[in-house]
Order: sequence, then C-alpha cells, then structure tokens
Amino acid sequence: MTAEQDAKAIAALLNQGEAKKALKQAKIAIKRYPRTAFFMNLAGLALSTSGQPREAIRYFQDAVKTQPEFPDAHRNLAQTLVLIGQPDKAVTVLKRHLARSPKDAEAEYLLAQSYSQAEDPVTAEGHASRAIELNPRMAKAYNLRAVLHSGFQRYDEALKDYESALSFNPNDPNALTNISLPLARQNRHEDAMKVIEKALSIAPSNIATILRYGVQLNELGRVDEAVQAYRQVLDLAPGHPTALTRLAMIAPADQLDEVIEQLVPAFNAAPKRGEDRVQLAYGLAEAFKKQRNTEQVHHWLAQANAAQSMLTPTVQQDTFEKYQVNLHKRITERFADVVKPDAKGDAEKPTPVFVLGMPRSGTTLTETVLATHPNIAGMGERATAATLLRYVLRDDLPFGNKEARQFAADYRADLHGMPEGPEFFIDKMPENYRLIGFLHMAFPKAKIVHLVRDPRDVAWSIWSNYFTGGLRVYTYDMKRMAQRCNDYKRLMAHWHRVCPGVIHDLKYDDLVSDIDAASRDLAAYIGLDWIPEMAVPHTSTAPVLTASVNQVREPVHTKSIGNWQKHEQELAPFIKALDPELWPEVFDNA
Repeated sequence: MTAEQDAKAIAALLNQGEAKKALKQAKIAIKRYPRTAFFMNLAGLALSTSGQPREAIRYFQDAVKTQPEFPDAHRNLAQTLVLIGQPDKAVTVLKRHLARSPKDAEAEYLLAQSYSQAEDPVTAEGHASRAIELNPRMAKAYNLRAVLHSGFQRYDEALKDYESALSFNPNDPNALTNISLPLARQNRHEDAMKVIEKALSIAPSNIATILRYGVQLNELGRVDEAVQAYRQVLDLAPGHPTALTRLAMIAPADQLDEVIEQLVPAFNAAPKRGEDRVQLAYGLAEAFKKQRNTEQVHHWLAQANAAQSMLTPTVQQDTFEKYQVNLHKRITERFADVVKPDAKGDAEKPTPVFVLGMPRSGTTLTETVLATHPNIAGMGERATAATLLRYVLRDDLPFGNKEARQFAADYRADLHGMPEGPEFFIDKMPENYRLIGFLHMAFPKAKIVHLVRDPRDVAWSIWSNYFTGGLRVYTYDMKRMAQRCNDYKRLMAHWHRVCPGVIHDLKYDDLVSDIDAASRDLAAYIGLDWIPEMAVPHTSTAPVLTASVNQVREPVHTKSIGNWQKHEQELAPFIKALDPELWPEVFDNA
C-alpha cells in the first residue's frame, strides 16, 4: 500500500466516525513513513475526534516540527490548544504560522478565536476582520465578529455580521441562535424568539441554542418554561455547568435538593482553573441561599471567588485598577469647575433618564419602576456612552460644546428598538456614574437618577453574584471592592459639586421601604404624573435583561436592607479597607 492509499484509507475511517481504527492505522503509517507530517496530523485528528485533545497535541506538535510549512498541522494544533483552554499557546503557534503564510484566512479566524478566549476582544475583532478580508465568504468569521460586536453592545454592527453569516448559510443554528441576542437587546423580542425557534427546528439538540432559549424565556418572565429548557440540556449533557447554574437560580424550592446533588459532583469534576468551576460554585451558593443554609453559602462563595481570582492574572488586575484610579483623576481635573452645558445643546425627544450607581445598588429595580409608566421606555444597560467616549477618555481628547453635540447625535443614532410615543427613555448602565459631566454637557435636559446604597450591602451582593468581563477585576476581592467603592464615592461627591441640582439621589433603602412614596418622588423628578403601577413593579411584563431578572419579578421587600450583618465576618476585609472619611455613616455606627 502506498502512502497515498494509506492516507485515503485513514481519512475514510475518520469520515465514517471510526476514530479508533483511524488512529491505529495512522500509527502504523507513522512507523512506515516517519518523516511524513501528514500521518502525524491524522493521528492527532483521530485522538481529538475521540475526545482526547490533550493526547492529540503531541502528534500535532510532531507534525509541525517535522514539516513547519504544513498549514493544517498548525491550525489543528492551535484549535486543540483553544479547546483545552490554552489560548495564549495557540496565539504563539498561529503567529509563527502566519509569518510564513500571511494570507491564511482560516489561521486568522483561529487567531481571532484564540484572542477571544483569552479575553482580548479588541485584538480578536481585528483578526476576525482580517479573516473576512482574506475570505469574504467565511460565514464563521462573520459570526465570531458579530459575537464580539455584541460584547461591546454594538448591536447594529452585530446584526449586519450575523445577516452576512446567514446569507451564506441561512440554516446555521449557531448564527440563528446568536442573532437572537442583539435582537432582544434592541427590544425586538418577538424576532429574537422566532430565530431561536427556527434554530431549534433545525437542530433540536443544539445545546447552545437550548441554553439561549432558556435565557430568553427567563427574561420574558416565562420561568417554568426556562426550567424545562435547562432540564432538556441536562438530559442531553448531564452535569452541564451552565444549565445547572441557571437551574439553581430559578428552580422552585422543591427541586433544589436534586439540583444540588448534580452540582456538587460537577464542581468536583471541573478543572481547577476554568469558568466551569466558577459558575458551578456560584450555582451551589445560590441554591443553598434559597435553602437558608448560611454556612454552605459562605463556603461556596469563597470557592467561587477564589476560582474567579485565578482567571485574571494579578498583574492584569493591578494594571486595570491603576488605570481606573488615574481615569477618575483625569475626569475630575477635566471637570474642575461647575459644568455649564451649551444652552443650545440636545433638546430632542425622547429625553434620556440615566439611572446609575454601583453595581447591585438597585438600578434594575429603579428602571422597572420607571418603565411601568407609559411615557418612559426602559432600554436597559447601554454601553453606548462609554463606547463613544473611549478615545476621549483614553487620549484626553477635547470635549467642548461641539464634541458634546456630536456625542449626543451619535448616541441617539445608536438607540434602536425605541418604541414610539414615550417622552423619556432609560439608560441604566450603572458605571455611567463615571461619565456624568460628559452626559450633562451632551444632554442638558437629561434626568440623572443616582442609586445610593449601604456599601456593605452592595459588597455582599457583588460577592454573591457571578460577573464576567470588566467587573471581574474587582468583584471577587474584598479589598479591591473597597477601593472601587472609595473611588466611586469620591467621584460622586465631585459630580454633586460641579453639577449642582442635576442629580437625583435615590436611597435604595427608601425605595424598598416605601415604594409608593419613592415612586411618587421619581415621577415628580422626571416631570410626569405618578401612576399606581409604579408602586407594583413586580407586575410588569416587560423583559428584564440583567442579573437582577429574578429579583425584580418578586414583590418589593426590605429583606436585603442590612443583609450584610449576617455576613459581617466574611465582609471584614472589605469594611476595614473603606475610607472612614468617605463613609462616616459606616464607621459612626460601628
């Protein structure tokens, strides 16, 4: 048998799903042709296909060493490294290969995938664009770039890329699933549900699609159906970490023991360093919280946050925190005097209502209260302001009246899914508190609602919840949380000085203690007549798109006020790191 015949026979076995037989034949061929990288590559593919990616890596590495110009081996090695959670090594492999073959679109796509997994979406986006440039018909590259656009909340751009992907493959269940997210975020919930249901009709066992279906159902308040969706995932993939974690968050009390019985072994089996371990620990903490088992809650939250801390290198954490401190300093210096917006500034309708504050301070509840009013449209957390200002902030670019008008125009251009009729709309991105000066200059008539909550209750709520992305740099570390709270308090004190009479402070405790009075005050501040629905936000049928989705479906209660006291020992490092001059209310009562 010739080498060519061997190769065809092994490839045929792989195509038939006979990975073990293919591996056996590939090993024989390697002995027969020890300097032929092709067979090493086939052996790696056989191992990878049979669920042995780590074993496959050795063969791919041998293929690359034997024949450095062999592109398939580089691609397969990189793809396998990404699969086992080593994107940095994949980047090294691909860069070496692309230095030899700069027009390899598949390698550029894999490089984008690697950077995405390494949580560098900006670089990932650049390589996805390069892959598209090299191969304008690469549907998966459009799909990946769209996912990255969605991560930046650039939903218009995401939709365009998903539409491009679907133009090449209209029945791609992954693209159909993914496009539902930007549709939902643009308040096109019917369209979002239609594409998910189409994806399910094409691939009823696609786990990613079923998970997304569950999320969409839960956001729409169809909790029982969401539970069934997550259970379907577990039928297909027992121990699936995301399905188990979401079940723990929304399952009825009588099902929690069963969920816990599945969560514990899944956690024990999860790699010590990885996202699965993080979310499973949070799932266990949530389940035990519902069962009021405080000891177990403390145990699993400690596990969850310890696992979180391993996902971001300490150097990266420190760099990010230093950047934040410097950013706040530069912002206060930029707005050193009373902010005087241009009298001819934006006066278009609808008028923005910015709801902001620390994460977990009550911004979602406030939006839900306001959005019950027919003259107020809830638009959720929008990254638009921060995205438009990113270069202004990074490079200290000017922001005078001219720039403010352009910012306002660009911001409004990004308002998709706005219903007709309301006089106001809500942007409830909490961290917009950093941008109040810019927002006031651009939208002089805008309303700014600032949620004020006991930092200890904020800290415990943050500690108890699963965050990804930019928040990850401080949410799992008590001292870093305290630093963030200190920086926030300083900046808000500054905004009150330079934007007098602009900001409406709303105490979370007042909101939940007397929702009737608080909602009346909110209506008066906005300039609208109060309606009774504002005092019963849990009856709203509007979708909720944040981590607080399940809390705001409940009647407003005061159980979270002073909740930190039950966890004082765990919060001790946080409380100790708070600045007493900034937080006298914390220390005066100590």
